[in-house]
Amino acid sequence: MVTDGGVESPPRMSLGQWARANRRVVRADVESHIHAGLRSRPRWKSWARWFEAKLAELRAAADETLRDYESALERGDVLPPVEETPAERLRRKAEGVGPAAEAAKRLLAKKSVR
Repeated sequence: MVTDGGVESPPRMSLGQWARANRRVVRADVESHIHAGLRSRPRWKSWARWFEAKLAELRAAADETLRDYESALERGDVLPPVEETPAERLRRKAEGVGPAAEAAKRLLAKKSVR
């Protein structure tokens, strides 16, 4: 819980953040499993059956994660993330250190000229 002026409010989390915090599976995990399986695919029929069963299991887990996240949003346990505009993201990135921050600063300077 995040404290906001003495009042506790639920954390703002995206589906991915919520899933990582609760050790759950999301669609990205399923997609990475598909690609890894296609790269190392042997010709055995037993492996193909195992792969399809594992894929169905992961897809079901990802669907359950989405349903649980949506119900957590409805209950108010979690708040949806605040959508940032591209300019806000660029300003936030420019506050950091490193090559990405330097590029963001150049872009902000270039946009302020226009």
